[in-house]
Amino acid sequence: CFFFFKQKTAYEMQRGLVGSEMCIRDSFILVPFHFFLLMFLWSLIQTIITDPGRVPIYWGFYMGDPETKRKRYCLMCNVFKPDRCHHCSACNRCVLNMDHHCPWVNNCIGFWNRKYFLLLLFYTCLLYTS
Repeated sequence: CFFFFKQKTAYEMQRGLVGSEMCIRDSFILVPFHFFLLMFLWSLIQTIITDPGRVPIYWGFYMGDPETKRKRYCLMCNVFKPDRCHHCSACNRCVLNMDHHCPWVNNCIGFWNRKYFLLLLFYTCLLYTS
């Protein structure tokens, strides 16, 4: 802990905290905060660099599929789309199990990076409360 001409707060004067007692008290706050900050940054980077999911190359309909099954086709990507697959106009591609396009991470939130995005929100809440 650093004590460079730091004035005592009203709490410190009332409790009489000095020297090592202040370091111990501050470490109970700083250690969890920095742990959650590190986990927040890790989940942010993972959300940014993880591909949200693309339509598989050979995905399609089999010969045995009933004709009543709804077939969706993306005119922009020129592929058949599975259920819960949507075309993102910002990324200009079809994303599997797309939730939304997030401008903060500049990526779509889809099948493969949803876990990291939810962790990002969780650690944001923990950092806000600590």
